[in-house]
Amino acid sequence: NGFIGQAANPLGGRELLVLKTSFEEALRKAGFQDPPSAQVKRSAVAIWAAGCKAQSPICKQGIDALQTFYVGKIRLDGTGTVRVSNLPKGNFWLLGLGVANGQHFVWNLPLLIKPGPNSISFNHDNATLIY
Repeated sequence: NGFIGQAANPLGGRELLVLKTSFEEALRKAGFQDPPSAQVKRSAVAIWAAGCKAQSPICKQGIDALQTFYVGKIRLDGTGTVRVSNLPKGNFWLLGLGVANGQHFVWNLPLLIKPGPNSISFNHDNATLIY
């Protein structure tokens, strides 16, 4: 846990999705983009997060769009550790959503699943604040 002021691991006990592509790419392919006339172009994750914050149906649409890219899921224990035996070896993306210090974060990290121990650190530096 790399979150100052937060004793518990914000991902402890959570499910993480293993995807064939990044969350950003999956959302883009599902049409999450600003109109061409927009002066500021936001990432697909930012557009999705704004919809979730506003409790818009596009929040669920973004999660539903992940089905095409779904490989599997893993559940972390309270310490943020997991044993994985049912996922194929290869290059994937790991998607995790969590709350720390009252803020919502998304982790969208490349993942190489190889034989033997694998490790990823989830912290403030590799998370995106979504709201």
